[in-house]
Amino acid sequence: MTSHFFIGMLKAQLLMLVLSLCCLQASFADGPVTDKAISDSSNTSEWLSYGRNHNEQRYSPLKKIDSKNINQLAVEWYLDLPNDVGLVSTPLVKDGVIYFIGTMNVVRSVDARTGQLLWSYDPKVAEEIGGRKQVGWAHNRGISMFGNNLFFATWDGRLIALDIKTGKRK
Repeated sequence: MTSHFFIGMLKAQLLMLVLSLCCLQASFADGPVTDKAISDSSNTSEWLSYGRNHNEQRYSPLKKIDSKNINQLAVEWYLDLPNDVGLVSTPLVKDGVIYFIGTMNVVRSVDARTGQLLWSYDPKVAEEIGGRKQVGWAHNRGISMFGNNLFFATWDGRLIALDIKTGKRK
């Protein structure tokens, strides 16, 4: 399969997430991510962990989109990601912001309502590996959030924490 196929699949996944978010009303106050918040299966306005919540059902219980109105869905915005060849992890959503990690462990924060890139963090994996072969390094193991932090591991073995609002390394 070509990289164009995978990019198309990833764009479709992001589009589905964005379309789902367009139907949401924020129900949680802006604040740190807690174990209680991740455990709350009634929270339908956020996707705080890999499987949405600790139950890890990996689907949205929302009902505004159904077989009667699905033909009315349309693209509200898109975000070009010209250097990405693989977006393979689950995007996370908190307070109307989508967080995701792409090729070479670049983490991004995007306003789910407008598509505006809020911040981007590049851990410079290519520089850290010092010219060694990069086979398979385009993919990643995803991100997690807790408190006011995003956490991720880079392909070269670093564990990095970022401020969820600013994208600054902690």
